[in-house]
Amino acid sequence: MRIEVKFFSSFRRFAGKDIEHMEMPEGATVQTLLELLTVEHPDMERALGFVMVAVNRKTVESEHKLKDGDEVSVFPPIAGG
Repeated sequence: MRIEVKFFSSFRRFAGKDIEHMEMPEGATVQTLLELLTVEHPDMERALGFVMVAVNRKTVESEHKLKDGDEVSVFPPIAGG
């Protein structure tokens, strides 16, 4: 299956791009995606303790299963005041 990954803030810097299209195995989860991203972009690993992921604009947990055509956004937690 093919997904689109959008990087924001520090994750954009680690990836060196805004968007990446990735082929994922069937049944892949967000956790699977994050593990693959650290292989492709090793600097990203240090920030994964502070990551939020949205699939099709809804925040999800790491066990969320991805589907063909999903739009995945990777960004640091949002803080406000």
